[in-house]
This record gives sequence, C-alpha cells and structure tokens, in this order.
Amino acid sequence: MICLFCFFFFQAEDGIRDAQESRGLGDVYKRQNQDGVLKTTMAGECWQGSRFAYELRKSLWAEHMGISEQDPVLDDPVEAYDAWRNIARTNSEISDQHFPAMPSNRHKTLEQYLNCREMVDLQLHPERGTLENSQETAQEYLEHLKDKVKQSTHPDMSTKEAALVQMHAIQGNLFEFPLDFLRVDLEAGKLMPKGLEKEVAVPLLTFT
Repeated sequence: MICLFCFFFFQAEDGIRDAQESRGLGDVYKRQNQDGVLKTTMAGECWQGSRFAYELRKSLWAEHMGISEQDPVLDDPVEAYDAWRNIARTNSEISDQHFPAMPSNRHKTLEQYLNCREMVDLQLHPERGTLENSQETAQEYLEHLKDKVKQSTHPDMSTKEAALVQMHAIQGNLFEFPLDFLRVDLEAGKLMPKGLEKEVAVPLLTFT
C-alpha cells in the first residue's frame, strides 16, 4: 500500500517529534506489530502480504459493500471483486428502475434527465409547485411530467411506495457508472462549454 502525503509529524514511541528524526508511522506500526506480514490468498493461490494493507482493504471494502469485515468473501481480493461487481450491478438495476432521478443509461439527453429530476422533486416537495400556481395546477403539471418520463425513459416506472420498499434492497453504496448517460446530446455536440468557461480545459467526457 502506498500513502502519499506532503509532510507528516508523528509522535513516535521514543518521543522524537521531529519529522526528519522520527522513524515514522510505518516503523512504529511494525514495532507495535511484530507479525506485520501474513499469509493469505490471491486469486485462490497462496500469497504473502502486509497485515496493515490487508485489514485496511477489508475494512474499506466491507463498508462499500455493506457487509461485515469478518465476511470470508473479503479474504481473497480477486474473489471479493466479483462480489463487488455483483453488488454494484444489482444496486444499479434497482436504481435504474425505481429511482428515475438517479443518472442512468436511460437518460440519453439532458432534457430527459431534467424531466426526471423535476418530477421527483415535485413528488417529494409538492409545496414548491404552489409558489406561482395553484395546488391543482401543480398536480396537473406533475402528471404531465410523469407522462413524459414514462414515454421517454421509464415506461416501467414504479410507484413512490414501491420505490421506498426497493430502497431497503440496496446494499452498501456501490453502483455501476452509466456509460451512456447523456450520450445523444454528447454526440450531437450540445454539451460543449462556451469559449470563456473554465470547463473548456477539461475533456467533455468528464461531465457525462
């Protein structure tokens, strides 16, 4: 494991606080843990690695995957990666169907995405539609947005009650990146930043 930092002060066991003279975090860790190396597996084969890196990986992966650090699936990082991808895929499928406001491959244009966002916003905060219109008008506008969303991106859109149930089926916080998000607008050149905007210096794919 490689840690990158600019400057690091560490109170070593011997009391030295000067960064140049202190033996640093890694040395102190080794002195506190004589068995800093352990035998594990990598792709099903025997492997020897750092106990610190091994335990740190398991802790971080367990949090992202929504499982216990003691789950044996985390022991082998190659096998754990397959589980990682499966969780991300399942979460993405749930989000794709039941949560229209989440970026997904269904959103080919910015208009489609903004319609979904506005529809969900009105469902969660109906009072925002009463600032200039009556409550009835706001409800009619919401139904209009629902029709547009069903026709363009989510013909199988679930009810709000069903979405709340599916929310509990999401495990951890892993999702697949939607590679086709806003693809139609991107290929048509509609997402190009203007000449004086700072985004010009960054590849356009960064924002999709």
